[in-house]
Amino acid sequence: DAEKAYQLKPDDIDVLLLLQDIALREDQYDKAAEYIEKAKKLQPNEVRPYQAAAALEMKRFAAEKGGDKQKHFDNALAQIDQGLKNVSGAKGMELLFFKAELQIAQDTAGARQTIRELGEHRGLRSEVVDYFEARILLAEGKWFQASEALNRIRPQIADFGRERAMEVDYSLGLCYERLGQYDLAKEKYELVLQQD
Repeated sequence: DAEKAYQLKPDDIDVLLLLQDIALREDQYDKAAEYIEKAKKLQPNEVRPYQAAAALEMKRFAAEKGGDKQKHFDNALAQIDQGLKNVSGAKGMELLFFKAELQIAQDTAGARQTIRELGEHRGLRSEVVDYFEARILLAEGKWFQASEALNRIRPQIADFGRERAMEVDYSLGLCYERLGQYDLAKEKYELVLQQD
């Protein structure tokens, strides 16, 4: 179906991104990259091709056996930075969110810088910055500080959707488990299971 869609609409960004997703799932990285580049040329001010390009590099990062894993991480960030040059406003903030998500697991100092950039945008709710700060503490293994930060933002995070609320509860469970507070950990895990 995707190939037929491509025959009918070879310049449709949705079709190109669908094909790159299929190629990525089949570990055909070069083919996925071709579709992404075509999508970026067709719509340079669209967020999704840059996110797809970064996701491709992170998939290469995960698949790398030896070699230079850092190169793929750096390439993923470069894709987001390229997008930030072409995309502005709310779409630019979406790319900054995506960049922060990538950095949290690999580069907490870089994630903090990205979060500062996010915080400089007017209208950004302070809970968003607090949420990312809590995620960084979690990534650094600072279980007690992370649990305190997550508990502070938990009441407000429900505004960001069920998935984020479940993520906070799961993260709290992980913190409590690592702190040896197994009853509290079990309570949070069960809460996540009740929600989904």
